[in-house]
Amino acid sequence: MPDQIDLGTKKIRSEKLIALANECGNTYKSQFIGKKLEVLIEEKRGMSVIGHTKNYLKVQMDDPGHSALQGALYNVMIKEIESEKVIAQFE
Repeated sequence: MPDQIDLGTKKIRSEKLIALANECGNTYKSQFIGKKLEVLIEEKRGMSVIGHTKNYLKVQMDDPGHSALQGALYNVMIKEIESEKVIAQFE
């Protein structure tokens, strides 16, 4: 097609948009640090469990060793942001 943007420009713009999206995501997630949220536990990965809050935050916690975790709701304290998820601690 005529009037296409060159690949170098596309790559630079894409990288800028990805960086902006990551920054916006981290800004959103940071408002929950230090707050208690309810998390639905969905899976176990190694020594951790993964779940989501009602506002779709992906949350990772250390596995406390409970047998009935998956599919249950738990209150957690959000501690920090780690790339695509937040790290929390069971209350």
